[in-house]
Amino acid sequence: MLHKRLVWWLIAPILCIVVASWSFSLALEGGWLRRSLSARLAATFGRPVEVAHFGFSILGGPEFEADSVTVGEDARFGQEYFLRADRVSARLRWAALLHGRMEFDRLSLSRPSLNLVRSADGKWNMETWLPAANAQTPPQIYRSPAELPAHASQIDIDGGRINFKKGVEKLPFALVDVKGSVNLQSAGRWSLNLEAHPMRAAILLQRSGTLRLRGTIGGTSARLQPADLRLSWEGASLADAARLARGTDYGLRGLLDADFAARIGPGGDETGNPWKIEGGLRLQAIHRWDLVARPDNPAVKLHLTAAWDPADSRLDVEHWLVEAPHSNLDGEASVDWSHGFDPEVRLLDSRIGFPDLVTWSHAFFPGRAEDLDINGSASVEAKLAGWPLRIGDFSIASDGASVRSDSGNLPAIRVGPMQGFWSRSSLVLAPVAVRLLSFPPSRAPRGARPEAVSEGIFHIDGALGPIHAGDAFRDWPYKLTIEGQTGRLQDLRATVAALGWQFQSNWTIEGPASLQLVCAGALRRGASFVHGQIDVHDVRLTNSAVNEPILVSAASVEFAPGQRKVELGGAQALGARWKGGLERKAANADWTFDLSADRLELEKLGRELGQSQQGLFYRLLPFAGSFGLAPQTESAIAGVIAQGRLHVDQLSLGAVLLESLDATADLHRGALNLRRAEAGLYGGRLSGEFQAQLGTEPSYTFQGQVDRTDLSALAALTSIKNGFGGIGSGEVELAAHGVGRQALLASLEGQGFLHVQDAAIDLLDLPLDPADSSFRDIAGNRFRSSTVSFRVQDGEIRVDPWLLSGRQGQLEIVGDIDFSRRLDLQVRSIAQSGRLGAASDSAAGDDVWVIGGTLDAPQFIREERVSAGNRAITHTGPR
Repeated sequence: MLHKRLVWWLIAPILCIVVASWSFSLALEGGWLRRSLSARLAATFGRPVEVAHFGFSILGGPEFEADSVTVGEDARFGQEYFLRADRVSARLRWAALLHGRMEFDRLSLSRPSLNLVRSADGKWNMETWLPAANAQTPPQIYRSPAELPAHASQIDIDGGRINFKKGVEKLPFALVDVKGSVNLQSAGRWSLNLEAHPMRAAILLQRSGTLRLRGTIGGTSARLQPADLRLSWEGASLADAARLARGTDYGLRGLLDADFAARIGPGGDETGNPWKIEGGLRLQAIHRWDLVARPDNPAVKLHLTAAWDPADSRLDVEHWLVEAPHSNLDGEASVDWSHGFDPEVRLLDSRIGFPDLVTWSHAFFPGRAEDLDINGSASVEAKLAGWPLRIGDFSIASDGASVRSDSGNLPAIRVGPMQGFWSRSSLVLAPVAVRLLSFPPSRAPRGARPEAVSEGIFHIDGALGPIHAGDAFRDWPYKLTIEGQTGRLQDLRATVAALGWQFQSNWTIEGPASLQLVCAGALRRGASFVHGQIDVHDVRLTNSAVNEPILVSAASVEFAPGQRKVELGGAQALGARWKGGLERKAANADWTFDLSADRLELEKLGRELGQSQQGLFYRLLPFAGSFGLAPQTESAIAGVIAQGRLHVDQLSLGAVLLESLDATADLHRGALNLRRAEAGLYGGRLSGEFQAQLGTEPSYTFQGQVDRTDLSALAALTSIKNGFGGIGSGEVELAAHGVGRQALLASLEGQGFLHVQDAAIDLLDLPLDPADSSFRDIAGNRFRSSTVSFRVQDGEIRVDPWLLSGRQGQLEIVGDIDFSRRLDLQVRSIAQSGRLGAASDSAAGDDVWVIGGTLDAPQFIREERVSAGNRAITHTGPR
């Protein structure tokens, strides 16, 4: 019996709890308790509240649960909800519940979404929770939590979101993954410990960082004052920070951390006590998006102290400081937005260290010398105001700088004192002296530094501006004047290269030069142009495309926007002495030239262009050698487009010498054309057109005319032992392609026609039969005229026919001469018509000979006489 009572005593409380929980749940489903709770929530938020479902649980403590809670918005701030949460849990206090009161001890919001709205008149929807700004509130004194009014002592938030709106426009910026807690402390203050991740709609962020808010605030009856808050932003990337702020990526990479503290005393809005703000930003590993991060990427720190008075719409930055390893920018600032946005920034006595500029240049501009070292600093003062910011005053001064780099053959550089000042909306740079120095070998004691020797001096001055409000930085105009001279132009080029301005040319230039240049335009890429002139003398140019250096005794280069003009007083290049001029009249125009050379040898030209040691004439004729352009030469030629006039006093084609060559030349991406070319050729003239397509598969064509050329002089240049002479005129066409002797000979094709006056063939030393004197009589005489037609094809020269006319008769030669110098010719003697008067001769036929062997050792064989009426030739003798 006792055992049964004990069981009932244990079960009865559980049954009571279950019955009570079930009763409360029924009441919450639609009874008076549901209406009471809904009215209580609506009064608390000052807005209508909708709850899809109420629940109650007494296990673990009495707790109300509300699902799908929506708090409506004040009509002055739009029609969208003010607060929405998937679930709101409210734990009740036992003590208040036993006394018949409903008091919340702890609230938990699951996945809440809050809309913060700022109306057109500058009011926030949160302000409707707070008392009016002029409401009289008693001073806050210390009270224990038990003595405080019955409010929830803790609010927990998990998975929340905060949206921001400007009127009815929803801003793209929001806070997501909001979590943390708000706890009630003594004296009616609340302690905050919240964190969130910033986001922006339609923008994918990879590392937006974490925002954390910690501190204490006063209650709503005191308009959340006093307050002591600390806001930090940790682990954000600069790229995502830019995307959050402006919705775009500016190509900046690095890390961002921020930490700010804000404090305000009780009644700050009414007593004029402003918010005191102190904190700073830390930027690390800053570099351009397409450059690899470096250990020495720049880092800066910004620290500021400010006062903010919301009632006056003004922020006063009492002091701000930007620090870098060798620089510090110190100043003041203020922002007033009571009548528009009106900032003012003052840069006080500040210093910029040149080593920091080198570090920043490595992070944003490739090509700088790795060991580039610039020692020195500059002091800066400035005043900026308005929006967009306008420069009111600016000054910069430096005692000078020294530049060094052990790599890249950079000479020592000393920059004299510098001074810049603001005048007429422009930053004016006073003339600065820049000296290029060298340290020649000396007999100074070991460890002692030799005395520097000046190798050049330049004076630089200029201006940046005029700069107007609203001008983008890249559109700022500038003008820079540089004049001076140096004995080592290669040092000037090495200096420019070490600073990151690389030349596209592969030429190496050594020697003295003087220059006067004016660079002007805008800061954006491609908006600059150059005026001026560079004069050089005794300069040496080298390039991998040529085997021998080019020596320039005197030349000048004139610069104008999009134009270049080169006057060449004298240069030794490609085996010749050159002079003349080159000009390009527009940025996209081709080069034009008018050049002359004293003597040009194609064999030497081939060697200096990296080809084989054989010349063009040697390659085309049967005794040609191999051919091939070096790759660097082919690449260099392929990028040249130019046309103009070319004059060569003497042009050597192997053993052939052309004099006073004049031609219109055209070089277009590896194709060389000589049009309307004329030259003297051994007492006569050679004219025509020559085309050469250089590259991996070069090709050549020639179409020309020969006029009254001494053929005996040409024959003397060959290895033909037997003499040939006369004055020749006619037309020649030749074409070939390929690389190497075999390819050129295999592809050589052409044709021609020559008329020769006073032609002569010296055959007295040939082994002829003494009894056969007819051929000797004919061949030993000079022919008054001769005509020959020939064709070059399939590795041989076809003669068809070659007619030689003299007083004794005519010779007709038909046959082939192949490129191996073998002969296969038939010679027919044709008697003069006057000689056919005698009866004995009328029946006689023509005499025929066959010439075999080679050009060096020809063999003559006489064949039987053929009837004059029968043109067929029958061979009877051995070949």
